[in-house]
Amino acid sequence: MPFKLTLLTFLSLLSAVAFYFVVRLDLLRQVPGFYCESFGCIGLGVMYLGLGLVVIPLLFALGAYLMTRRFRYTAVVALISLGCMSAAFAALHIVSSAETRAAVVQAEQEEAALFEQIGLPSAQMQQDRPLLDPQRPLTIVNQLDGVQASFGAQGLEVRVYATDDAVPDAGTLTARLWVFVPGTTEKRDISEILLRPQDHTAPDGRRVFVGTFRPGDAFGADRAQLVVTGREGVFEALDVVVQAP
Repeated sequence: MPFKLTLLTFLSLLSAVAFYFVVRLDLLRQVPGFYCESFGCIGLGVMYLGLGLVVIPLLFALGAYLMTRRFRYTAVVALISLGCMSAAFAALHIVSSAETRAAVVQAEQEEAALFEQIGLPSAQMQQDRPLLDPQRPLTIVNQLDGVQASFGAQGLEVRVYATDDAVPDAGTLTARLWVFVPGTTEKRDISEILLRPQDHTAPDGRRVFVGTFRPGDAFGADRAQLVVTGREGVFEALDVVVQAP
């Protein structure tokens, strides 16, 4: 009896290894009728789960019962098979997660190289993070209320959240306002101001900087662009409406 149990245990391990490579190499997708792409592979994944966690353990349990006629050995073999298949799924998950992390790191390295090639700081990549992400270098607060910022008779107050790494050694940020000349794509620089740090911090823990543009000549334009610049040239831009005086 122990020999039969050992044999079934060995076959359980062998089947788990074979199952791992079938799933890992997508061998089943090579079979006509099983090929899938994108969301169509959800059904194939469910089938893998049913096959690995239900069908195969039940087949080994049935084989153990036919060979031994004892429910005790049948239960032991079923649990061993289930354990082997669970280990195969765990190995698949670990390998898949490692490959995903490696792909993300490689993509970030390639993006950083591209940014460096075109003359942008690597920190600019972090500007793709959500506006209130504490790791985002710069966030112009004027855009958070969903209302487009406007430059009018009262000027324009600029508020910015910034990480410590995005703040130059001078301790201030630079804000520049450009207007688009009507009928052309030419931009003209209205003025440049310094945004100074405040005593309080943002809700996400970043530092708060504030500065105000005074009313000035907008060259009759109706739109402008606000650009806030931090350390090593990392920047955040925001479209601004120019109100008629």
